Amino acid sequence: MVIKKEIIDTTLRDGEQAPGISFSLREKRDIAHKLMEAGVDEIEAGTPIMGSETIDLIRSLSAEGSSTRISAWARLREDDMRAAYKAKSDLIHFTVPLSDYHLGRQIGFWDDVKAKMFRILMMAKDLFPRVSVGFQDSFRAPGHRLDEACTLAEELGIYRIRFSDTVGTALPSDVEALISRYRSFFRGIIDFHGHNDLGLAAANSLTALEAGADSINVTVNGIGERAGNASLEQLAFILHFHKSLDTAIALDKIKQLSAMVSDFSGRAVAVDRPIVGELAFTHESGIHCHGQLGNPLAYQPFDPREKGLPPSALVVGSHSGKAGIVSVLKAAGVRDSEKAVAELLDIYRNRSRTKKNFLSQKEVLEIYKDKKGRSREYLR
Repeated sequence: MVIKKEIIDTTLRDGEQAPGISFSLREKRDIAHKLMEAGVDEIEAGTPIMGSETIDLIRSLSAEGSSTRISAWARLREDDMRAAYKAKSDLIHFTVPLSDYHLGRQIGFWDDVKAKMFRILMMAKDLFPRVSVGFQDSFRAPGHRLDEACTLAEELGIYRIRFSDTVGTALPSDVEALISRYRSFFRGIIDFHGHNDLGLAAANSLTALEAGADSINVTVNGIGERAGNASLEQLAFILHFHKSLDTAIALDKIKQLSAMVSDFSGRAVAVDRPIVGELAFTHESGIHCHGQLGNPLAYQPFDPREKGLPPSALVVGSHSGKAGIVSVLKAAGVRDSEKAVAELLDIYRNRSRTKKNFLSQKEVLEIYKDKKGRSREYLR
């Protein structure tokens, strides 16, 4: 049996907190609509206390009646709650700091926080269709605080609890243990929010779902503070290929969404980034190109064309073999054999080493015509 898990996108909230990123109102609307088209279950659209623009955005998105929930993020404060109420969001999410790194400085002593948590959450239940509470810095918080916070959320009948790996230091084994522990007694939705400081956001998010979490938080292209968050594109594809888990995400919408956020954020997508990188399905080495020509799945997990992504490509570089070069020439209209191309192999490799990059199709053709002297074989 395949279990559908929910994807909560926080590009417009946590993603925009990345240094140097600031989306315009129009850009936020465009991103939100693309996220809806892609089938995300919830959009964390911002923090209403930040001002009227965010309130208006959340209100207008909520009023569209999309199947995608629109949520508002809030601190454990009444003024935050009142601002979110003005925004008429489908859900309010409160964050509660639990670790010693945050608790005293941000909000007070734990006993005071518990009392405030009870009072604010009770008020919120009368104002919002759904109430969520997140435990900031969950993996560096004392166990007794987590126990007491989760017990209170259970007793109040809170819709959802969120565990946050706020500084990205949790290991998958830590995530598995924590989620499993609280899954055993919390009857509502369990959510996981992972940061990528150690490069583990995707692995930790997957582990959370496998351990019993119902949803995970992502951002498009993984943008976010410091090293960013778990990325929508990676988790969507990981879960698509999972043996027992899946999402409602339309994979053929991912590339366009990634390009839009890259454009609006001014953050270029790394060429070798999984799924959406320009070279994610590009092959150069002789062994790989030869394998790909025999079987398109020899050295890649799927045919990108079937998932709405650009087709895979073979290029000529310092690691190329004869089969790959012949294929690139053939695509450019040149018909020649591996035997005929063999004498050019070192020329191509050396030119690529000098350039410190693979060769363009134009460069491959120029070398062929120059060294072979057979321009008549170049068929337009």
